[in-house]
Amino acid sequence: MDVCIATRRRPVLLRKLLDSLARQELSPGLRFRVIVVDNDDERSAEPVVAVLRESGLELLYDAEPIQNISLARNRGFSHVSADADFIATIDDDAQASPRWLATLVETAQAYQADVVFGAVRRVLPSETPPQIAGSGVFDLYNPPTGSTEWLVFNTANSLLRRRAATHRPVPFRPDYGRTGGEDTELFHSLQQAGFKIVWCREAQVDESVSPDRVNLRWILRRSFREGVTYYKVYRRWILSARTPFPLRWLSFAWWLLRAAARITVLSIRGLGSLEARSGAVAALKAAAFHCGIAARTLGVRYEPHHN
Repeated sequence: MDVCIATRRRPVLLRKLLDSLARQELSPGLRFRVIVVDNDDERSAEPVVAVLRESGLELLYDAEPIQNISLARNRGFSHVSADADFIATIDDDAQASPRWLATLVETAQAYQADVVFGAVRRVLPSETPPQIAGSGVFDLYNPPTGSTEWLVFNTANSLLRRRAATHRPVPFRPDYGRTGGEDTELFHSLQQAGFKIVWCREAQVDESVSPDRVNLRWILRRSFREGVTYYKVYRRWILSARTPFPLRWLSFAWWLLRAAARITVLSIRGLGSLEARSGAVAALKAAAFHCGIAARTLGVRYEPHHN
């Protein structure tokens, strides 16, 4: 099997990730190769890969000079071995648990799944403000192993059978490559095509959150962008697609009014309560997400660079 990593100017984190892959505890007969695609025209990841090759880790390095995460991921998939039954993906700011790969494969086989997602535990930096650390805004949903609903579609921790990875000629759409959501769009399309997708709680990776992200401004901008992506991928409001358009806007206006009232109350209470301040952060994040959906519904094109 092959493990595909797209990276850009994170040599220290990439080294930690590759170290964790070198320590994988594999099931009998399971072998893997790592494909690193550097989305930096200065090839900043190449020295890291050279060092790790000496440790015995089987590595293939390539570079995608055009800054576009979809192009980088597609280049990685293009290098997958013809005899590879599985393709795993992991982000360059993550570290894999010792039996990460073995557990993903075992789950795919046990549930006859085409795609398996694993848990992502986000590790916050020590300087994270208490109200943000306690808000849960960086937590990802983690359903029981075998679940097929409420899944988090992303390449931070996933395994695909070859037939799913090659379902369409270009796996990741380049028009999502500067905004994010390319992974959500791919896995949604696979789900719509009838591929079986399940969750694996035991195949955990730890993802390091950068210090420049643990502030309200970054959280709200990211959540707004996720709302834009949600509508772009699913082409609908959170309400049913059959809901008449005016009712969707009335529903959104009512929701936003209630959210604003809740945020105001929590903010006032938060003057003396950490719990209330954390609740206000979570409510603001949810409001930003819904506003992103509303903006995209109106045709507003807010597509900041993927970060």
